[in-house]
Amino acid sequence: MSASNDDTDWGDDELVAPPIAKQDEPAKAPIVDDMEDPDEGFFDDLNTQEAIEGLPWEEDEAEFDQPASFKMGIIGGRAAGKTYLFQAMAYRTINPRRAGVLTPFLAQSPPVVYHRTDQDTGDERLNVRDFLSEYREWRRLATTTVGVLHWYKLRLKTPCGFLGLGRANLDVESLDAPGEALAGDYATYQKMWHDAYIGARVIIFTVPLWAVFPDQEMSDDNWLARERALAEFHQVVHHYKNLREEAGETSRVRSVLALTMADDDRSELKAIRDRWIEPYRSGKYMRQLGYWTVARYLESARMTSNALKELFHDLPDQNLASLPDELSIGGSSPWIVPVSSIDGQKLDEYQQTRRSGKQPRIKEPPRPVHVALPLLLALCERDNALM
Repeated sequence: MSASNDDTDWGDDELVAPPIAKQDEPAKAPIVDDMEDPDEGFFDDLNTQEAIEGLPWEEDEAEFDQPASFKMGIIGGRAAGKTYLFQAMAYRTINPRRAGVLTPFLAQSPPVVYHRTDQDTGDERLNVRDFLSEYREWRRLATTTVGVLHWYKLRLKTPCGFLGLGRANLDVESLDAPGEALAGDYATYQKMWHDAYIGARVIIFTVPLWAVFPDQEMSDDNWLARERALAEFHQVVHHYKNLREEAGETSRVRSVLALTMADDDRSELKAIRDRWIEPYRSGKYMRQLGYWTVARYLESARMTSNALKELFHDLPDQNLASLPDELSIGGSSPWIVPVSSIDGQKLDEYQQTRRSGKQPRIKEPPRPVHVALPLLLALCERDNALM
């Protein structure tokens, strides 16, 4: 398959602008062709210190082990982008008044992040602002310590009940450890796997877009990294399926395949970056996502997902071609969602500046793209408003 010879029918521009363009077409965001320009500077105050400190950071008596009304999990292997995705989700929801398409679904209170390790039974409620400091400052997240499994829980408050006056917890569970540990040493961490993921109605599996659809001109080192990433991805999927079987869980799970690092030029699907990622980095498009209907955004996401399923089925590697079917857990077909948790090129530039001994001037905050979509799918799944 070659991205440069893409003859896929992406749909009718007169109905819904297609989410992926042919290679020779200009970049155009899928759902914003006929919308008015919003106010400029949407991101300028989205997560500034003043805006964050102005939120109601009340104490929450809920503890780590309190059952959630709805639970979802993030699963991935080494360098699969799961840690960045979790942080980007927390960052995207830290100001629920400015959370784009998620705003109508969130109560007007900030998220809570809990942390626990396999080394003890205690847990702590993290200061969300401190937890996100490295992400907000464009610092590369540290590699997880070998031998320690970290369990993070992002708890979001959502309206429920009569007139939406009640409050329910939506928990996002993520186990963070060296990828090889999650992929290989399942028995050691089986209890935490069980506690984190059994009962989850939505599971997000993460793998880099470039690992599935690599540019043929990648370096030898990148090809080796790709093989490791794919091997560990298949292994963690296998572990999750074993976990469900051992727990006797047969309920349907909505699976989401998050193709992370969708802005990375190591992928041959340049159209994904040009049509589905880069246009959404501007405040213009993100503001419009908050003003316009959820249904229209989901329709563009559905078109993207369906188009990618066709590309999967055309892959010569049968292991990869069968992935959408492999992730149909409990009879539910997966959504395939390209995401960018952070602009990789800018992150590298800031890192290079720091390595040179200089302190970079942070001119703008990170702008995660489509990381809210798995959360939106989970909320729609909960409310039976979709699928």
